Amino acid sequence: MRKYKIILSVLLVFAMITACGKKGDPVILPDTSDVTSIELRNGSTSAISIDPDYIENFMGLLSDMEITNQESINDAPSVDDYLSIRIHCDDQTSEVFFYQKKNTDYVEQPYQGIYKPSPALHEAITELLDSLDMAAASSAFQFTFQATVLEVNDTNILVEPVPDSAEHMSSGQIYVPNQESVAVQTGDLVEITYDGSIMETYPAQLGQVYSIQIVAQE
Repeated sequence: MRKYKIILSVLLVFAMITACGKKGDPVILPDTSDVTSIELRNGSTSAISIDPDYIENFMGLLSDMEITNQESINDAPSVDDYLSIRIHCDDQTSEVFFYQKKNTDYVEQPYQGIYKPSPALHEAITELLDSLDMAAASSAFQFTFQATVLEVNDTNILVEPVPDSAEHMSSGQIYVPNQESVAVQTGDLVEITYDGSIMETYPAQLGQVYSIQIVAQE
């Protein structure tokens, strides 16, 4: 009987060691060829890249992360400060979170796993966020998209970005200040040039708008 107790104890210890060392599940990502844009959201600020080279590099870094034995059990990381990474495709959006804990970078996919990325991912994130800061600081950095006018009032217009644009991936409706009182009307197709920043409200709002031009009138 004592012999069986010893064997059982050994098996229990082995099971505990195995459980403690168990790795999480691999991250689930869309095919890189299907990705139309990478969006980083930090609070109310959004930075978007539609550059194919940037997307390919970024997706490669996400695919090559180290799986940890930490579990993801919430809709968002249980830390105070984190960055949302949204991977936009034509028909879906995937979201993971990037954060630092005890000077270590982590990427978390809710209910899937927590991963350790290479330092190159931090560099790629910094590159895109820095481009947003530079855009806000200088009108030399401009972003342009087309949209259909939904509503018009005295101070701004409500537009719907054209499908497949990075702005449409971020929000289906955007308020645009019309400080120059451009004579637009509902149904017009307009081209909007702005500084690249999109505030996370609904409808969304743009940062600094440089121009509104009518492409086609209803």
